[in-house]
Amino acid sequence: MLCVLLAFSLLATATAPSTGSADPSRYLNDIKILAAPNMEGRGAGTKGLAKATKYIEHRYKSLGLQPVGTSGYLQPFNVTTGAKLKSDNEFIVDEGGKKQPLALNQDFVPVSFSSSGSLTAPLVFAGYGASAEEFGYDDYAGLDVKDKIVVVLRYEPEIFGVKSGQHGLTQHSQLITKAINARNHGAKALVLLNGKLGDGEEDLLMRFGGVSGPQDAGIMLLQMKNAVADGWLKAAGKSLAEIQQQINHSGKPDSFAFPATLQLSLKVDIEATHARVNNVLAYLPGKTAEYVIIGAHFDHLGRGDSNSLAPSQIGQIHPGADDNASGTAGVLELARLFAPMKGQLDRGILFMSFSGEELGLLGSAEWVKDPTLPLDKCVAMLNM
Repeated sequence: MLCVLLAFSLLATATAPSTGSADPSRYLNDIKILAAPNMEGRGAGTKGLAKATKYIEHRYKSLGLQPVGTSGYLQPFNVTTGAKLKSDNEFIVDEGGKKQPLALNQDFVPVSFSSSGSLTAPLVFAGYGASAEEFGYDDYAGLDVKDKIVVVLRYEPEIFGVKSGQHGLTQHSQLITKAINARNHGAKALVLLNGKLGDGEEDLLMRFGGVSGPQDAGIMLLQMKNAVADGWLKAAGKSLAEIQQQINHSGKPDSFAFPATLQLSLKVDIEATHARVNNVLAYLPGKTAEYVIIGAHFDHLGRGDSNSLAPSQIGQIHPGADDNASGTAGVLELARLFAPMKGQLDRGILFMSFSGEELGLLGSAEWVKDPTLPLDKCVAMLNM
């Protein structure tokens, strides 16, 4: 009943009628239906998400609530659900005219949010690829990377954790941060190395699609195994382990350009996959044009992705009972309780079931970008 009380505090005067009681069995039944196997984890682009959409739409319609989508109760929009590797992906090492092709998924792999295209360019080593003014550290200081390929280490200098006072990694360890930084310095591509490995740890490539990011980072992004770079460094009288140890020990960058005779020819061929999804929007008019939103997202992870909290179960249905079938069921139950009060409350209620949230809060952003009710009349939102 807490949600009912919170809603009333935003909606009702002392003379407003009271609601009935929430029905636990109805609430639990809605969760079970939305989290059932035939809903396929309500992933974007699945038939299960379409079923969930119809289920919510039918409920709002049966309650006599006003449709306030752009197409009846629905507000459709497109989302990018992922990416797939196409056939033309190449990584060729050219050392003074001696060319060596690397094997896809064995020696290298593109990152799913890489730009597609082709490029031949010289290489520059830029440490961890970090520009961290707050820590007085910049791998790009005095380094010319314009139109070149930048080779960087995964993670970040150990000194960042010490200076930040955090036990975990900072934003500079994230691949998308490294990519944007390289792009902003004029680089055309970024090649990531795992670098130092723990005892018994293998130099494994990331699974394509295993790291979240935007549709296109605006720069070509690939990961390569340490062994390939080790050969280049040995020719320059260096070693990957020694360079990484020096950076971590001194807290200072150790960036440099590889000999001009070393170049890479890269081709990245990625196709983004898309889906059409919907927000489901229903309105209960009040006495004034002001309204409160009661909302929850009803999409989930489908069969799992890089955001899964059970990575060993990626490929299996992620039911999403608590994320967020439970919140969606709460919105539906509140809609049932308030529906008989049409025109009786001081403010209206917009019941908002939104999608695309697991892909980056896309459904709520879509509604704010193109609101179906006047945005300046919205006074609050109760997010389930």
